[in-house]
Amino acid sequence: MIRFWMRDTGLGPLGSNSRRFCSAVLWPTFVALVAFFTYEWILECSFTGTDVFALIESSQINSYEDLIRIFSGPLMQGTDFTSVARFYRPLATLSYSLDFWAWGLEPFGFQLTSLLLHVFVSICVFVVMRRLADGDGLFAAAAAALFAVHPILVESVPAIDRRHDLIASLFFLISLWCYLATESKDASSRRTSVLQALAVGAYVCALGGKEIAIILPGVMWCHAMLFRTGGHLKSRIKTSVMFVAPYIITSFLYVLWRIYILGGIGGYENNHHDARNLPWYMVNTIHCYFQDLVYPVDFGRFLEGECNYAPTAVIIAAVIFYVLFYFLGRGKRVRAQTASGFNRLALFLLVWLAIPLVLFIVTLTFSHRSMYTAVIPFAALVAGTAIESIRLMRAHMGSWQSTDSGREVSCRFAVIIAAGALCISLVAYSPLFSTYGQWKESARISTMFLERLAAMVQPLPRNCSIHVHELPEGVTEFNQKVPHAKEVTYLRDYAIKSWLNLQFRKNAIRIFVHKRSWPQTVAGSLGLSMLEIGHNSFHVFVEMSRPHKAFMQANRVHIARPFRQKSVTQ
Repeated sequence: MIRFWMRDTGLGPLGSNSRRFCSAVLWPTFVALVAFFTYEWILECSFTGTDVFALIESSQINSYEDLIRIFSGPLMQGTDFTSVARFYRPLATLSYSLDFWAWGLEPFGFQLTSLLLHVFVSICVFVVMRRLADGDGLFAAAAAALFAVHPILVESVPAIDRRHDLIASLFFLISLWCYLATESKDASSRRTSVLQALAVGAYVCALGGKEIAIILPGVMWCHAMLFRTGGHLKSRIKTSVMFVAPYIITSFLYVLWRIYILGGIGGYENNHHDARNLPWYMVNTIHCYFQDLVYPVDFGRFLEGECNYAPTAVIIAAVIFYVLFYFLGRGKRVRAQTASGFNRLALFLLVWLAIPLVLFIVTLTFSHRSMYTAVIPFAALVAGTAIESIRLMRAHMGSWQSTDSGREVSCRFAVIIAAGALCISLVAYSPLFSTYGQWKESARISTMFLERLAAMVQPLPRNCSIHVHELPEGVTEFNQKVPHAKEVTYLRDYAIKSWLNLQFRKNAIRIFVHKRSWPQTVAGSLGLSMLEIGHNSFHVFVEMSRPHKAFMQANRVHIARPFRQKSVTQ
C-alpha cells in the first residue's frame, strides 16, 4: 500500500520534479503542522469527557475472552452506560485498550493518541482531495488545513471519549482513497484487486469506529455517477451500483451483525421524538447543521436558541447564492481553456455535504459533536471554489471589458470575497488562535473531585452507597465567553463508578448523583465534605457546600448512629 501511495503522490520516478515534491512532501507536512499546533494544548489536559473512565474500564484485555467480548458485545459492556445507550464500536474500544496498556491512567498518552489521530485524518483529507483534483496540491492543502482548524471540531478532538469520530473518519478516507486509486488507467488487475480489498477492509474498520461511516457507499456512488460512468441515466445508475456493490453488501452485513449484537438497531434509549414534533426537529437539525459549518461561533448570542431560525435562513440563502455565483462565473471560453473539471468536483462535494445531513434527519441523531466527518467536504468546497475562482478570474482579466467576461469576473470576485471572509472568521475562532478553556476546566474539576473522592472512599466499606450532591455540570462564566465549546461534558454516576472500579478492584460501591450545580466559577481548589447517614450510606457534598439544616432535618429519622463528618479540601 505504501508503494501505491508513493506512486500516486509522485514519490516514484518523477519525485525529482520540484512541483511533485512540494505536492507530495511539503504540503502534507504543512497540513500536519497546522493540525498539530491547533490542538497541541490538549496534551496539558487531564481526562476529558463523560464516558472516558467507563471506556477504559470496559476495554481492558486480560485474556482472550476479553478480546472476544469487545467484538461480540455493545460499547462499554459491563457498565451502566448500556442502560443509557447501546452502540457497537469495537475498533474504538480497542484504541482505549492499547492506550491503557501503554500508558496506564496517564491522561497525556490518551490525549496524544487523539491529537495524532486528528493529524493523520488531516493528512488523509489532503491525499484524498489531491486525488479528486487530479494532483492539485494547493487545493488539497487549503482544504485539509481549513478542515484541521475548523472551530466546530473543538467539540470532538479534545474529548478523549469522542475519538470515535476521528477513527471512523480516518478509515473512511483511507477506504475512499483506495477506491479512487482503482480508477487509475495504468493500474494492473492485481493492483486493482488489492486496492479493492483494502478499501472494503478500511470501510469495515471505519464502521467499527462509529456508525457515521455508513455514508461511504453513498459518497462512492455519487462519485461513480459523476466521474466514472457515461451514457444515459439508467445505464449510469446501473454501472455506479456495480462499482459500489461490495460496500453495499458490507453495509448490509454490518447492520445485521449490529442488530444481532445489540438486540436491535441501537442508539440512545431515550431518543424517542413525538411524531408531532418531527417537522420541527428536522428544521432544527438543518438549522444547527449549517450553523455549525458556516457560523460555528455565536457572536453576541444572536444564534442562541432553537427557535431563532432567521439568521440561519440568511446563512442558507448566502450558501445558495455563493454556489450560484460560482457556477454563473464560468464562461464558455474559460471552460474550454481550463479543463480542471472542478465543476463536477464542486457538485460532488455538495452532495457529499448533504449525505450526513440526511442521515442525521432520518436517524434523529444530530449533535454538534458529530460534525467531524461533515466538515471534510465543506472545507474542500470553500477552499476549492475560492482557489478555482482566483484562477478563472486571472484567465478572464485579458478580456474583462466585454459584457460576458465582466459578469463572470464580478461573480468570481464575489465568490473570492465571500470565501475569504468565511475562511478568516473560521481561522480566527479556531483553537489555533482562540482559547477554549472549558475543556481544561472540565478536566480540572473532574480530576480534583475524583482524587478527593478516592481519598474519602479509601477507609469506607466496599459495599457502601455514596450519594453525591452539587457536583458541577458546567461553569457559567465559560458559557458567557465568545468563543466557547457547545457540548463540554462533566462526570456522571456511571463514570464515577468506573473510576472507583479502576482504583479499588472488586468493590460493590454504589454511586448516586443528585442535584447538580452550575457555579459561576471554580477558582482555586475544590472541597468535599461527607456525612454518614444510616448504615453504609454516605452523602458527599461538592465545593464549598456544607450539609445545611433542611437536609439534616429531612434525614434525621434515618440516622442509625451519630453521623461523622469528614472533609477533604486541598
